[in-house]
Amino acid sequence: MGISSAMDWWEEWQLRILVLGSCFIQYVLFFSVWMRRAPVLRRLRVLVWVAYIGGDAVAIYALATLFNRRKQTWYGESSALEVTVALYVFCKWWSGEKRLLVAAILLFLLGILKFSLKPWALRTASFNSMQTSITVFLLPEAQREGHIYSLEEYVQAAKKCLLETKVGSQHGDVIDSNNMFFDLSAPYSFRIAQLRSFQMLEDMHAYNVLQFCLGIKFNTMYSRLGSIATYLGVGSMLLLPILALACTVLFTTSHKDGHNEKDITVTYILFSCTTVLEFLLPCMLVCYLVPSFKRFLDKNIEGWHDMVSQYNLTSFCVRKRKPTFLMKLATFNSLKDFINQHWYIQHVHIAFQITGVVRQHLEDGWKKYIHDAASYRRFSELRGQWALRRHHQLRWSLKMTFDESILIWHVATDLCFYHPNTSLQCRQGEGTQCSREISNYMVYLLLIHPEMLMPGTRSNLFTSASDKIVGNSKGLLDTEEMTAQEILNMPMLPIATDMVSSASKLSKALMELNDEKER
Repeated sequence: MGISSAMDWWEEWQLRILVLGSCFIQYVLFFSVWMRRAPVLRRLRVLVWVAYIGGDAVAIYALATLFNRRKQTWYGESSALEVTVALYVFCKWWSGEKRLLVAAILLFLLGILKFSLKPWALRTASFNSMQTSITVFLLPEAQREGHIYSLEEYVQAAKKCLLETKVGSQHGDVIDSNNMFFDLSAPYSFRIAQLRSFQMLEDMHAYNVLQFCLGIKFNTMYSRLGSIATYLGVGSMLLLPILALACTVLFTTSHKDGHNEKDITVTYILFSCTTVLEFLLPCMLVCYLVPSFKRFLDKNIEGWHDMVSQYNLTSFCVRKRKPTFLMKLATFNSLKDFINQHWYIQHVHIAFQITGVVRQHLEDGWKKYIHDAASYRRFSELRGQWALRRHHQLRWSLKMTFDESILIWHVATDLCFYHPNTSLQCRQGEGTQCSREISNYMVYLLLIHPEMLMPGTRSNLFTSASDKIVGNSKGLLDTEEMTAQEILNMPMLPIATDMVSSASKLSKALMELNDEKER
């Protein structure tokens, strides 16, 4: 009897739950941009993935339910995918009330407009569209380029610009970041103008400018702000809330005699939530003009720019040998590995420090290394050779592929950090912490985002190294330090034949350096 009652209840509420669930998914997708950006909400990113997948499933299920219904009265749907079926249902069971007719027409128009705007917004945010606009922008720059024609002339002019431009001399021109994300060769005159403008900025000001440019690009590619910055976008942003509000008002003031009270209540919720959803974006843009509200968002939401993702091989091995509670809940080994890789990503506030280090490296390169076109090309291809110019015994670690070099230096960094001869003062030093954080970030890119490194980067090197460490360890791997000691105690052949052995060999060579700070 209980199962029969539950089936009857589900038969009655099935379509209502699907519609309200679809509306909830729309809200999750709207706020997904902040789930991506805010570090405190990073654990909720799984909801974004579920919403993207579940949104289509709910819509298809709702369509099938609508086609199978023969006795259910309904007024509309929240998603544009249900517009056609909703129109069929409305025409079949319309009671003849004119205000309901007008409300339904406006609702269908709202859905059709939103459905039409989505492909256009996706096209606006695509790389091809942005690349076309960049090409059109850079073409006049190339035509205006004057006396700089060759690479040699550009190198000399850029070196002179950097040596003569003083930091903080003035605010400089606006830094253009449109060409940062595309493999396009900007005209030499444009490069020098950007170099001069950037060189004028102090470290903190330059950092803020870069983060602002990255934030704009993020909003352009992962939100509707890119499409809104057009006449059509502004018009749709103003028109859609008005249509949604008109639908709600007309439905509220219409006669609904003879209709199911539960359907009326659910439709009230649907209309109200749709109207609020359409008003959220323009209201958020207006609130951005309020200084206090903007400061709150910059501190709590926009702060993701200062975060650098971290991942560590020894920590991965510890969890693999001694699974956490969340990993124990996973039934399959592949799911355990997935959780181990993606759930335990850490974040640290070192973006400003890394930006400063990179900027100083580039300035030193222009002042001390680059003298002509040949040295300019060599400097662009450096992978650490300059840092090891006084330690020829370590250069062998750079004569391998880039992904292997990243992993070997990452493991060697941890081995040196947990080595018994490393003092506590050295472990707590700022330089040591910065080195580990940069190493952890490079491994994060290797494992999670190999596409951001060189073409052909192999993320499976990480899992191969972890399998060797866990498989060959004879003792406990309860902590990172114990794992490092296990690696150091592993028997090593005279010629290292794998990455773990190469990392152990490199760490021992590094520990032979007398100066801990230089190490």
